[in-house]
Amino acid sequence: IFSDDFNSVPSKFEELYGDTTGAKIYFAPGRVNLIGEHVDYLGGHVFPCALTIGTYMIVKPRTDSAILFDSKGQSGEKRKRRA
Repeated sequence: IFSDDFNSVPSKFEELYGDTTGAKIYFAPGRVNLIGEHVDYLGGHVFPCALTIGTYMIVKPRTDSAILFDSKGQSGEKRKRRA
């Protein structure tokens, strides 16, 4: 999982939001099914394989109620408030 994408996550976070102190990085691999197209959700059998490509996420606590996020696949920052 230590691809160029993984290594670029902290620098992109720092570029957008500042210091990465206290930030945590997560990775969820993609999946391909060699047989059994997602029938495991219904109790069926599959032969899945994890991929080296997937979703990367870096998170850091804030002191206010804002939730800020950005996606490499979508342009522009999104902003939400916690309830």
